[in-house]
Amino acid sequence: MKLSCIDYRLEPEKFGLSRPALYGLIRNLPEPVIHIRDIKALGFKNIVVGIRSKELWRRLINVTMVKDIQGIPYPRLVGTLAFFLGSIVHISYNVHKSLLNKVTKDVEEWIRKYEEREELEYFFTGENIPVRNCVGYLGFSNELEHSAREELHKLLNRKPYRSRMPFLDYIIVAALDIFPKLTLRQLRSLVYAARARLEEKLDKATTSMLKYKFIHRHYNALSEKDIVGRMWVPRELHGNCYERLAFLASSDCLEDVYIAASAVLGAANIVVSRSYVIASIGIPREYYKEIMSRVAGCVVKPLISYKARVFPLPFELYDPVRRVWHTEPVGYDLYGLLRKFRLVDNTP
Repeated sequence: MKLSCIDYRLEPEKFGLSRPALYGLIRNLPEPVIHIRDIKALGFKNIVVGIRSKELWRRLINVTMVKDIQGIPYPRLVGTLAFFLGSIVHISYNVHKSLLNKVTKDVEEWIRKYEEREELEYFFTGENIPVRNCVGYLGFSNELEHSAREELHKLLNRKPYRSRMPFLDYIIVAALDIFPKLTLRQLRSLVYAARARLEEKLDKATTSMLKYKFIHRHYNALSEKDIVGRMWVPRELHGNCYERLAFLASSDCLEDVYIAASAVLGAANIVVSRSYVIASIGIPREYYKEIMSRVAGCVVKPLISYKARVFPLPFELYDPVRRVWHTEPVGYDLYGLLRKFRLVDNTP
């Protein structure tokens, strides 16, 4: 639970362990471990689509890499692919606000055929809200509810994060999305960023490092704003005594949904819009009835989870020279570009 609220890389003393001991403990955590990050603060919105289609399910069910996503618009902007029983395919796009109008218009055009066939389950634009538990225990209490409300209010009202070198921030977030256990020194390697989004190894990246002072400076700034550095260990790691509850609910219940997710630390994030909240929460069975009593009245559509895949932040779509986002890869040489900005240090 502490991992969801405290950055172990920067504050090991809050875990009561030395830094080497804590790093060893983190390395030995069983997979999966999921990076909790706040992409809303980096200027990203979410376009969320739910389509009931056996053909689309078969096409996407075995996708594991971005380059394998076919048959849908803007595959490189996909942040989450989830599959619910009943042949429902859930697609959540991570879209920078500068691209939102264009991408929304094109996605609306694409889903029209599913809407005409009455296969469109839901469609909305929202924001990704990270879930944290800062009281240090599971279960409901006045302390937990007060803490969760404060956290939610802070997240909803957070001002956009400003950075002199946002490209480096995007690289850090993308690498941690796929490799959340990395130490700060490991983050220096270009290999992790290349694997995360470019899905390949770069020859020069295997022997090149980002300058530690830049990584440390940018990571510290991001962590201080709670944008990176927190992790979620899914409830499944604690045995089989849990239920997974997925649902689309009215946004009137946002506070109840967030408190429930925080109380059992059953999700890394929820997505909220003006009308809806969508969540998939792993719930220990002893809390299932209480959580159901809190959210059941607001559930618009119950969903039964089958499989999900999360993709990291698409930093390769950002042009750091012109400081603009694109919908297709910019086509730069990652190593050469970072060298141009004097971010590369060839001495580890």
